[in-house]
Amino acid sequence: MTSILNEGKNSNLSDFGTVDTVINCDSVVAAMLAFIFIYISKYGDDFKREQLNSVFEDKADMSLCIISLLQDTIIKLDKNQGVAILHVLDHEGQYRLYCRVLGSSIESESRKRTGGSGHLILGFPVIVTNAKNIDNLQFNDQNEEETINKDLSFVQYNNKPPRLIETYRGEDDNLHVKFVDLSL
Repeated sequence: MTSILNEGKNSNLSDFGTVDTVINCDSVVAAMLAFIFIYISKYGDDFKREQLNSVFEDKADMSLCIISLLQDTIIKLDKNQGVAILHVLDHEGQYRLYCRVLGSSIESESRKRTGGSGHLILGFPVIVTNAKNIDNLQFNDQNEEETINKDLSFVQYNNKPPRLIETYRGEDDNLHVKFVDLSL
């Protein structure tokens, strides 16, 4: 990180910020632990890198916590190009953070050309994890009929908020996931 910051003085920041592929959360956890090691090492030589090995073994749990914190983030895109929303889904038994773009110029242009009134939802994975869906949560197609109000300031899913997950440590000492009940 220090070398990026040092070199960044003479380079365009976008050179360092470009992501060519989907982020694997294992690398995010490894980077966090490296920063912890570097920081703690400044205050004494008695802290050894190996002490973080047991923490790294819990990288799947840490990854799941990270993506659960990022879920429900709504990003208004520049120049009225729509909104992007981050949400957690299961893919082949493992959790991922996905991004859906709603109200994009591609959607608007498609409707103009075809005279249609449907929605085109662009979706792609942002972060993959090795966290397994041990609770067999069913992420059904509840979100298929997504709609957006005219000013794109709020995203609605079938007139309900997006499904959110919550992580918790079970009595079996495993990290579990459940849907948050928003019906108050």
